[in-house]
Amino acid sequence: MISRKKTWWIWAIVALIWLRLLFLLLAAYNIPPTGTITETGWFPHGGDEQGYFSSAEKLLKSQFMRKAHPLGFSLVLAPLILFLQPQNIIDISRPVMVLNSVLFYTLAVVLVYLLAKKIIGGKKRALLIAGFFTIYPYLYYGYFHFFSSLAGHKVSRFLQLMFLQIASDPLSTILVLASLLLILKINKRNLGLCFALGLITGLAFITRVQNAALLPVYSLVLLFGLGAKRIEQGFENALYFVLGALPPVVFQFYVNYMANGSLFKTAYGLKKGPDYSIDMVGLKYPLRLITYPARHSPLLFAPMALVIILIILGIVRIVKRNKKQGIILSAYFLASAIPIAFLEPTFRNPRYFLPVIPLVFIFVWLGLEQLVSYVRAKPKQ
Repeated sequence: MISRKKTWWIWAIVALIWLRLLFLLLAAYNIPPTGTITETGWFPHGGDEQGYFSSAEKLLKSQFMRKAHPLGFSLVLAPLILFLQPQNIIDISRPVMVLNSVLFYTLAVVLVYLLAKKIIGGKKRALLIAGFFTIYPYLYYGYFHFFSSLAGHKVSRFLQLMFLQIASDPLSTILVLASLLLILKINKRNLGLCFALGLITGLAFITRVQNAALLPVYSLVLLFGLGAKRIEQGFENALYFVLGALPPVVFQFYVNYMANGSLFKTAYGLKKGPDYSIDMVGLKYPLRLITYPARHSPLLFAPMALVIILIILGIVRIVKRNKKQGIILSAYFLASAIPIAFLEPTFRNPRYFLPVIPLVFIFVWLGLEQLVSYVRAKPKQ
């Protein structure tokens, strides 16, 4: 029999899952106030959701929709459409909400726990990180409510972070978190694991285009021996990673070509908006880290500066303790965060940062530990 001492953490994770379900029930009863429950569905939807639905319908008929979003989420919707025969996305809004906000969020909580345990070590600290991941959307809601100039965004951002909107971000989050856990486990020649890593990363790419940056990053990490003892092993690991990623990537390119006449043409372009006057990509957008706080409240600079300092301290702590792990985590963090900083919608939508938010929590925790150790250290005589 398994002792209580060895199973308490499992029950703690189960408690977090039940807490998550409680939060979902509260959201359904408009706590905190969101005012988003509708008669036809659980939460309102916009054009993107219908686009995923239409793309899935086309795929079931072996047809392709022009300028469709990446296929990952549509492939998830396809079985629901096949068995439930809905007329539009509203007809399956509730099962999709359950899929995103219950199944995917629960998986995300478990993955955050496993990731924190792998990086930080210790089940209690990992549970604290996973617990914070469970409740932080409420903190975000309160944060936006406190700054009255941001209050108009609190509902939509809360729904994004709670996985309560019909979007591809929840699926993308669990895929990239799973990929990070896998690559941290590869420390020798392991072709099966590398193939699985490639497949998951390829699926992440066809779910959210921003995940494309992980494909070259993981390839280089494996190729240059961080996952193997010799260069030959690194080459084999990287090769099997590429072979695993090819099926979903090639399928996405094939659909792009058949629908749009180009391998790389999707719903996303260099311009956006009804008059196509807004640049989707621009060097000016990272400056919003400064302009947004300056516009809404200078007080926002203080928590931002503190978080940045703690992230740097956390990364330094990891690199000192485990060079391989530090390089992988830093590469993942930079590859996930830097490209999206140049996209126009990013700083208006926290869901873009979902793949790095758990890692930010881990870095901040380690940074706090480093800061506390500095304070407690006795000065040399």
